[in-house]
Amino acid sequence: MTTILAKTAAAFEIQTQRPPARGPLILPQGRVRKVAPLVGGIGLSLEQQRQIDAAWSGPVQKLSPEQALLVESHAAYSGQTALKSLSDWHEVLHTGQLATLNGAFALAWQSGPENLLLLRDPMGERTLFYAPCGQGLIFASSLELLIQSGLIRRELNLEALTRYLSYAYLPGHETLIQGVYELLPGEKLSWQAGLIETKNYWDLPPAEMDLDPETARQGLREAIEMAVEKRLPAQEAVCASLSGGIDSSLVVALLARLSLRPVHTWSVSFGKAYRNELPFSQAVAEAYQTRHQVLEVHPRTVLYFLDETLALLGNPIGDPLTVPNALLFRAASEVGPVLFNGEGGDPLFGGPKNIPMLLALLYASEDADPVHSTVQTYLQSYRKLYNDLPQLLNAATQAALPPGQLAADLLPWFEAGAGKSLVQTLMTVNTRLKGAHHILYKVNALSRGLGMLPASPLFDSDVAQWAFRVPPQLKLMGSEEKYILKQAVSDLLPEQVLKRPKSGMQVPVELWFRPGGPLHREAKKRLKNLARYPWFNPVYLNQLMAWELGGYLPRHGLKVWILLSLEAWLRHYLGPP
Repeated sequence: MTTILAKTAAAFEIQTQRPPARGPLILPQGRVRKVAPLVGGIGLSLEQQRQIDAAWSGPVQKLSPEQALLVESHAAYSGQTALKSLSDWHEVLHTGQLATLNGAFALAWQSGPENLLLLRDPMGERTLFYAPCGQGLIFASSLELLIQSGLIRRELNLEALTRYLSYAYLPGHETLIQGVYELLPGEKLSWQAGLIETKNYWDLPPAEMDLDPETARQGLREAIEMAVEKRLPAQEAVCASLSGGIDSSLVVALLARLSLRPVHTWSVSFGKAYRNELPFSQAVAEAYQTRHQVLEVHPRTVLYFLDETLALLGNPIGDPLTVPNALLFRAASEVGPVLFNGEGGDPLFGGPKNIPMLLALLYASEDADPVHSTVQTYLQSYRKLYNDLPQLLNAATQAALPPGQLAADLLPWFEAGAGKSLVQTLMTVNTRLKGAHHILYKVNALSRGLGMLPASPLFDSDVAQWAFRVPPQLKLMGSEEKYILKQAVSDLLPEQVLKRPKSGMQVPVELWFRPGGPLHREAKKRLKNLARYPWFNPVYLNQLMAWELGGYLPRHGLKVWILLSLEAWLRHYLGPP
């Protein structure tokens, strides 16, 4: 690993690291999470039980009569009481205090030979997958572990495929494997004598309250500080990603104030030839004297580690930041056990997507059904492959799909918000879909494989409670996004960061994959392999790689990345075509 030292101030140094373009993603003798993942089954035949006992012989927590309660948690609380032991969790379960739970956890409890309870934390910081097996049920913290049981038939779920292509992640219960499901955030699953029932034990508040600006500002500040403090490691180094945006910057600022140890921070760059946000992240790092490193990731490095990254994810995520995120966790794993992030600010406090959605509603036809129009606009606002599905999927695949399913999935969310603030409805949808199934899912899955714990204090359920009590006009003040969040932390951040426009980390996929770009040839080869699977139209894939899609801003590069991620997932989880 090459290191370059560059001075930006008299007493402040920044290290630039370049990850090797080859080698294993998971380092030899790397960290291992202190709390092992959960696996188990109930109601299985003797042969099935023997099979999973043999398959799950590694470092896992396995359900058994001797271990009837399994918990995988980090910074978990019941109200203000930390849950540190199994007896603490037994107390919560026996007294029915599920609605008081907060923090990151997945839980399995077999209270009798015919009774099993599965729980996932309120916001979705940890995961649980499950699959019915005859009259029985198996479960695991990761999709990879569930498949390793040998009891899962590897068959593609076509409806889930269209969801992935439309969102670049998988919202909801279903995975890409038929018959395998993901427990939702704040949901409990009860299995009793072969019958499965799921219901929410926690949900986001239904409507905003009329908080005045000062109460909202103070309440949010206190909740965010508490969320950061609860997730601090007790004795080891403090690590954080730092993009230079409002969200990651405020988390780093609070870490520097609350931690007794130096804070280590990382930013990602793709080299001098491409746009970056380094001046903003470096301003925060210098203001708080963090031990700052820039991870410079080159295009061939990203493509090389794509296969391993998708294997770690389980559910595919077509976000070009997945590999840089994995490499960041890899670098941080050599320093400390927990990596903080600033995820959560956008969905909870009126970030991107709200203004375009509001404008679409403003200019909608007077004759249009407002709920149905909003659903279609929301699907199109992702600007992934939703509009391309008729060209991308072949005729046989389209004929096998129920019409209108994608809109039907979303309709209940927007019908529930009819007559309420659209900003509030969008917060609910974005938090429950993108927040849980893309953002939190991604950092949990990637960090697990690299022995780390992700800490997402802005996604703390207490912070979310406060965010939903803030009136929409304090979240989106005219055209200013996240207004109340900025007010709550205005004393923490340098002026240039506080007043900067939102941009987000841009991965230069449009330049990497275009004809003549550094990754075009390899991408074209991989998409030819994708075309060999029985669901896709090769003509569309050829047009995509020739940069010949029509329309306004066709976003060829992003679509290539979404499909490359899918191809890597299919090879790993379903096998070659």
